[in-house]
Amino acid sequence: MNRIEYRWVRNSSLTPEQRRRFLLLIAASVLSVGLIFALWGAWPILLFSLLNVALIQLAFRRIAAHDGDYEQLVVNGADVLVEIRCAECVQQFHWNLPWVQMICRADKRGGCELALRSHGRVVPVGRLLSDEQRFVWSKELRKQFVVVID
Repeated sequence: MNRIEYRWVRNSSLTPEQRRRFLLLIAASVLSVGLIFALWGAWPILLFSLLNVALIQLAFRRIAAHDGDYEQLVVNGADVLVEIRCAECVQQFHWNLPWVQMICRADKRGGCELALRSHGRVVPVGRLLSDEQRFVWSKELRKQFVVVID
């Protein structure tokens, strides 16, 4: 049996510890400036500094929620498995290879969008890849799937 497996993991530029240290560095600098202005009598600036730090922390939490994101495509004989994890949600799609079609179309930026379609369901794939990687991968997938839109 012919088995092909592709797996992409989201690229995180900072580890959780590095994010925590960076947030502390931002908080210390922003709050110290806000405190200086508060001591000069411009106390509302301290409130905006606190809001600024809170919003940055919220953004970092959102980034951390997607640390484990991945996409996986497995072609095992006549079986096709697509598994996508986005934040805490994991979706799996099982299809029969002869029924799966690959949709490949140019997007607005000049790259390409890829999706697999079967039984009325369209599943975007390769979202964690750059445009160049997605284009190279689409050439590999053409050997496995019928291409619908080019």
